[in-house]
Amino acid sequence: MVRWPTALVLLWCAWALTDLLCARIPGVPEALASLGVLAALYWASAHPESQGFAKVVCRGPASQPRVALTFDDGPDPERTPGVLAVLAAAGAKATFFLIAHKATLHPDLVRAILAAGHEVASHGAVHDWRAILTPARARAQLDRADEALQKITGVRPCYFRPPYGVITPALGAVLRNRSVIVVGWSLRTRDGSGKGDPSVKARATVAAIKPGDIVLLHDSSHDGRHIPLGPAMLPELLSGLGDRQIVSVVL
Repeated sequence: MVRWPTALVLLWCAWALTDLLCARIPGVPEALASLGVLAALYWASAHPESQGFAKVVCRGPASQPRVALTFDDGPDPERTPGVLAVLAAAGAKATFFLIAHKATLHPDLVRAILAAGHEVASHGAVHDWRAILTPARARAQLDRADEALQKITGVRPCYFRPPYGVITPALGAVLRNRSVIVVGWSLRTRDGSGKGDPSVKARATVAAIKPGDIVLLHDSSHDGRHIPLGPAMLPELLSGLGDRQIVSVVL
């Protein structure tokens, strides 16, 4: 899909909001057009695969029996070490999208992820909607995250996944001027809420997974209100992948 020029989208949104909020009641065609623009804006922002405001990698090549397991919202001293142990036992590799302010609290855990052969990537400085609503805030949070992770690992992260997976027009404008690979996903396990049976979710993921998939998991909760199912799912998930002769590799 062709990316939409940010200025044009913002102009459309301004027109739509003006039309909906003005004193008069808009005609049906105008109202429908306005709502359509807002719906399109939501879709392009909330769905990385839309490629609406930035180029996003959502899957890898399907030519090899490989997938990329990715973990968001860590590092977490209570759960990330267990995830690393399970991955090591299976000989699997993964990519960890870290929240920078958490990484600065647990630098040894970040180094352990890297030392185990996994990929350390950026999930932003903070996991907050406000960080991606204006170009200035988006640029600042990207810079802070990159600098914090580079200070710990010695390497500037080359992958970035935005908070919530949302790419606003403001964030997209900033990303297009940076040498970073934006990563989404092709298979979402919905483990972050902490609801459901981990075994059932693991089996469903194994059944749905295809070579080249980028799988979204969590080893932590961004706000501490939930215990994600990802760590509990991982042993059965890796066992199922092994049965299907599919390996997990870094991005």
